[in-house]
Amino acid sequence: MGKCMRKILATLVIVLTVQLSIAQEDSNATMHDTIYSFVEEMPQFPGGDTAMMGYIANNLHCDSDNQMGKRILVAFVITKTGSISDVKVMKGIENGCCEAVLTLIRRMPAWTPGKHLGTAVDVQQFLPIQLEPR
Repeated sequence: MGKCMRKILATLVIVLTVQLSIAQEDSNATMHDTIYSFVEEMPQFPGGDTAMMGYIANNLHCDSDNQMGKRILVAFVITKTGSISDVKVMKGIENGCCEAVLTLIRRMPAWTPGKHLGTAVDVQQFLPIQLEPR
């Protein structure tokens, strides 16, 4: 192989290495800035779904009897640290129950974060809450 060919191959290898490095950095930046809807390991409430249902039943205080049996749909993000952010009502009812649900979600204990490709990431969650009489 001639000297010229070796220089071309060496340059090609360097260019490809730099491009792969840049692509990996872009991929990591995108992964860390993205809010996922579904990941390999979904976020978990401490103790699982049963514990979450108990938390909601024990801590939701909504006194409007005429709203019992109705459902409120809440969206929120479990961050890569397990904290809760961006809490909002997607479908609600007209009274103080929506605010009580938002407060309940904001005060939840930290979750186990979701993971994408082995890395903790932000994951969007949707939670329907059925209002039940106490």
